[in-house]
Amino acid sequence: MSRCTVCPQVIKHGLLMCSTHWRLVPVDVQKAVYAAHTAIGGSGVRNPAEFADALRAYAKARDAAETAARAAIKRQAHADEVLQDLQRITTHHQPQGLLL
Repeated sequence: MSRCTVCPQVIKHGLLMCSTHWRLVPVDVQKAVYAAHTAIGGSGVRNPAEFADALRAYAKARDAAETAARAAIKRQAHADEVLQDLQRITTHHQPQGLLL
């Protein structure tokens, strides 16, 4: 078992993130992670330079996925703060009634 790279959630070995955070990663970045991970674990004889390149590609894709998930979390947190501010403003500034 492993842990999600974004939160402390326990995940299956071989996964990068929990499903909640993985869904925050754009599909193109997900595909890059899968391709790079497959290149590392694929069968076949490779020279050390090719393997090193595959490891670097995976690290780059993994970092991009983590960055994307964390950025999405921050955007959501900011949106939640804005919503709370709006709710406070509208609660404190309710019209008292219609004056005729």
